Amino acid sequence: MVQDHRYKLVEGFAERRELYDREADPFETDNIADSRPGEVERLSKLFVDA
Repeated sequence: MVQDHRYKLVEGFAERRELYDREADPFETDNIADSRPGEVERLSKLFVDA
């Protein structure tokens, strides 16, 4: 898991990724990874750098 001030990215099994907008969806019920590929890519780079 990696997060910034707004988004939270969870990488699961079989390269499944879940992205949540913590401001708009504080209970993390709506996975927006498919509609926000740029944010997924940006946050995924933080996994590699960590």
